[in-house]
Amino acid sequence: MKKMIIINVVILLVILLGGGSLAYYLYNSSSYITTNNAMVQGDIVTLSAPATGSLTSWNIQEGQTYSSGQNLGTIGATVSSSITAPIQGSVMTNNVVPGQTVTVGQPLARFVDLTKLYVVANVDEGTINDVTVGRDVDVTVDAFPGTTYKGTVQQIGGATQSTFSLLPPASASGTFTKVSQNIPVTITISNPPKGMIPGLNATVRIHR
Repeated sequence: MKKMIIINVVILLVILLGGGSLAYYLYNSSSYITTNNAMVQGDIVTLSAPATGSLTSWNIQEGQTYSSGQNLGTIGATVSSSITAPIQGSVMTNNVVPGQTVTVGQPLARFVDLTKLYVVANVDEGTINDVTVGRDVDVTVDAFPGTTYKGTVQQIGGATQSTFSLLPPASASGTFTKVSQNIPVTITISNPPKGMIPGLNATVRIHR
């Protein structure tokens, strides 16, 4: 008798736990659109050489932040040319060294304004109609576990990711294979943490 009571209690607990898990899943599915196919990004600005000649000075370091218009170096040519920062931002890549000969238009460095980072999330086409500009978003970044950041849907892409693929999918047999498509959704972050950089993986939960 005692054994039957224990078995019945265990069965009841399993049912309650299963029901709770199902209810939680249904609540999240009806209230949010969730995807971990997301990444932190920023607008990359390339600094190009204004003239051809030798870099007589070059004073930048990767990760360092510079003001817009700040002098970064000089190209010695027939007439010396100053090199200035194109925006206020941090150097992501530095492609040259002092004394190197550069040609006009050659990329010297790339800048990103780390105060204006955003997240691009790829949302399945089956749920994209439930996403609208201005919707609240909960953002978690893999590099900062345990913290949720508030975001807002800023823009919904006008085409799927595969539209811009260099090698779009094709079938040798000539038959079309239907594949679920993703639409990029741009999300601004209202309180980005210090140390956030482009390229970090993220998970977003868009409020329906």
